[in-house]
Amino acid sequence: MQFHPITIALAATAALTAAAASAQNIDTRPAWDGSNTLGGFGSTPTFGQAITVPAGHDRLTGFSFYIDAMGHSRPFRAAVYAWDAAQQRAVGSPLWQSAPVSITGADGDVLEYAFAPPGGMPVAPGQTYVLLGTTLYDAGSTTPSWGFLQSNAYSGGGFVYLGSTNSAHLTGTAWADMGVWDLVFRATFAAPPSPPAQATPVPGPQGAALALLGLAMAGAGLRSIRPRCTGASKP
Repeated sequence: MQFHPITIALAATAALTAAAASAQNIDTRPAWDGSNTLGGFGSTPTFGQAITVPAGHDRLTGFSFYIDAMGHSRPFRAAVYAWDAAQQRAVGSPLWQSAPVSITGADGDVLEYAFAPPGGMPVAPGQTYVLLGTTLYDAGSTTPSWGFLQSNAYSGGGFVYLGSTNSAHLTGTAWADMGVWDLVFRATFAAPPSPPAQATPVPGPQGAALALLGLAMAGAGLRSIRPRCTGASKP
């Protein structure tokens, strides 16, 4: 099996490449051997990766999954939900969801499927979310394999999955997991912009002239004040 870094772009690529000074990445690819995968996606409709937003970052600008179509084609959608780690389930409505995307490619070719919510999706630092792919809304019969790590490469979350074919169960029931193992994935976050530096006001010509006039008037006032002597008068 070979990994080919071919990206299917779903939004402006600029959202995936935030300035290095204000972005932070989560990337489990360095821990991957380039070939290990987990099959059954489709028969198990939903695969996901729980994540924790890095401190100081307030937008999710992009994320990617790595999938082997195994020589077939299968539509799916990506989505992001808030994640309740204690109950192990997604919460509320999707915060962002993609249009249908087709998983395609030769058997053994693991391709990157990249997603970029336009403008970045607001997130809360330190909070947990789930990045997921699901076949719940699109018909198909093949079962692609996802890049997978049998190790705890990422400490902020782990691989989770849901076998139900009922979309209401995305948020209505607990998901399963495989302990502390992870998907092969990456996610990019952006920090809020730094506040602009406060400039010291510089008076213009008119303001400077008024200031000088005020000083001159103050000086004239001082000169008009004559000291008064107190005490006994001369005999």
